[in-house]
Amino acid sequence: MLLQDRYLTRTLRIRYAHGPGSAIMICVRGRGYLVTARHVVEGIQAGENIEFRVDDVWMPIPIRQAKLSELDDIAILISDNVNEQGLDEALISGLLTVGQPVAYCGFPLGLEGVAPAGHRWPIPLVKAATYSGSILQNGRMVHLFDTLNNKGFSGGPIFAQDPAGMVKLAAIVSGYHFDRHLDVMRRAEGGVFEPVPDFAVQPNSGFMKAVPIPRALELVAEIENGE
Repeated sequence: MLLQDRYLTRTLRIRYAHGPGSAIMICVRGRGYLVTARHVVEGIQAGENIEFRVDDVWMPIPIRQAKLSELDDIAILISDNVNEQGLDEALISGLLTVGQPVAYCGFPLGLEGVAPAGHRWPIPLVKAATYSGSILQNGRMVHLFDTLNNKGFSGGPIFAQDPAGMVKLAAIVSGYHFDRHLDVMRRAEGGVFEPVPDFAVQPNSGFMKAVPIPRALELVAEIENGE
């Protein structure tokens, strides 16, 4: 799948108190919104700033309104710096088919793609995945993708082609689906290995969790309705 500039240049590297993450600008009914994972901006309030990577520095952006989902790992931010230049709602769709290849964007491990001439913010890196299916967690649908996700992709967009071949925003990266924990081992007397109390490792299972993009559109509707 080829991602054109209109997808890449609307994907941003952002930072809040919990560390850096990714986000995408969208435009719904002529109004601009920033969509990211809730855990990236957990606790943010209207009037606070997030930071946006531009011109190789972190620039503060004031947030006029924040809508964080209570049930899903997704959030909507409104800022005067995010306008109708976001990804048009015609390019937003939650349609996915099991086994379908997708592409997701973001800024993993502190890495930034080289921006084209005249573009002030970095271009995201892109990885491929396969839509494996969906599960229920706490009664909410969560998409699973077969891929090795990395820290920094959280909040980034996942794109898929619709039946007509048009690339559309389908979901937002949430994070790893962890495998069963592994005990941390140490060598005891006699050369026998034993687990270290209170220490364990949670391996990356190779599944990435994501929130269906219709959840973001529901938050937008709540904002429009004054909820």
